[in-house]
Amino acid sequence: MKYLVHWRMRSLSQEEMRKILPEEIKYFEKIKKEGKLLLACALIGKSEGYELYDADSHEWLYELVANSPFGPYIDLDIWPVVDSDFSLKTMKVILEKKKF
Repeated sequence: MKYLVHWRMRSLSQEEMRKILPEEIKYFEKIKKEGKLLLACALIGKSEGYELYDADSHEWLYELVANSPFGPYIDLDIWPVVDSDFSLKTMKVILEKKKF
């Protein structure tokens, strides 16, 4: 399943950020190498962004977030998503079945 994650960083002091950031970078690189992180974007001028994961389950995603070094310092919104190809094909099938 694919999940779109919107993250927002809570306030951290520069000292806290310096301490946690190297651990987060290592964690982030590990997930990318595993092929589970499909896309990661940060919003310009904000301490927030979006990530797209290919997760085996919602439990896996929960563990991923819980184990992140930044985990306790971010707020999240998470949505299950489908590829646009799947969505369009599904809509086409539905529309072909219904005669308006």
